Amino acid sequence: MVEKERRKSETEAPLVTFALLAYNQEQYIREAIEGAFSQDYGNLEIILSDDCSDDNTFEIMKECAAAYSGPHRVKINKNEYNLCTLGHFFKVSDLASGQLMVLSAADDISFPKRVSLTVRAWQETGASAVFSDYSLIDDEGMVLNEKFSPGKHSKMLERVFGRACEFEIHGASSAYDVRFVKSLPRPSDRFLFEDSYMTFMLSLFDRQCHKIDEALVFYRQHSTSLSNNLVSSNINNEKSHNLALLAPYRNRYELSLFLYCFAVNISSSSFNEKEYVKYINGFKCKSEWFKWGLCSRVRFLVSGVYSPEFRSWMIPRLFGLNMFVYLKVYKLWLAGRLRRLFSGL
Repeated sequence: MVEKERRKSETEAPLVTFALLAYNQEQYIREAIEGAFSQDYGNLEIILSDDCSDDNTFEIMKECAAAYSGPHRVKINKNEYNLCTLGHFFKVSDLASGQLMVLSAADDISFPKRVSLTVRAWQETGASAVFSDYSLIDDEGMVLNEKFSPGKHSKMLERVFGRACEFEIHGASSAYDVRFVKSLPRPSDRFLFEDSYMTFMLSLFDRQCHKIDEALVFYRQHSTSLSNNLVSSNINNEKSHNLALLAPYRNRYELSLFLYCFAVNISSSSFNEKEYVKYINGFKCKSEWFKWGLCSRVRFLVSGVYSPEFRSWMIPRLFGLNMFVYLKVYKLWLAGRLRRLFSGL
């Protein structure tokens, strides 16, 4: 009787695709795959997809898929060339047979109940996107925060679309209605931020997004902490880290240009061009900030041609990268000294 009810439940449950997207993540991919295989939802297709990695990520995927003997259907895919995150997302949506696509990064770990609870929320709300809280872990898998909520009210989206937007999707815990994904335009350029793209499109088309108030993913926060014993080395590391962020900022700026052009071309009545241009200017500023001289930075800061959210990023970096890094490193060094001082009392 129990087995009969189980089969009936699986027959009635919609087919769902669990898409695990990876790129050069051989260190963490096994744990991510174990999280996918552990899902307690019955009617599940799992796609293990590699975006043309240079390391052993795809070999580990093949090994795990070959050894798997569980109830879920497993597909593996390796892109012929690197598509970047957004292109990879669309490629996997084309491969998906499910009605809902649950996303996972290859350095995160999904809880066994993630798909089940996501499907329930999707069916009950009719939302085009569902995401959840998550637990923060470090490089070694130690829990840093058991329940972190990524869902924030977006003042920028509210200004751009003229209505309250209660969400900014975090890709680590996201799931999307596949029909909606397949209806969207696909940029020819390589973009990193599929969650920013989807948040914009959901707002543009006034689609519902639902957040589950429960942690369903272990989200890995990679260490960027600075040792208090190697200040000079940390200064160089922190400078390199900040310079490395310029390319993602540039990518975000170019993505925002694409989204702007699309929204203007479809003549959306809810889209405020003037406000979104300020958002574009903010990311252009971040991508070029350290190339400018002090006078140029001050002029831009007082110009007001950017969204106000960017001001808190610009002010600490007003006097350039070197000053910003020195102040940050010595602030952390001083905090470490004070912690050791008070812990000895």
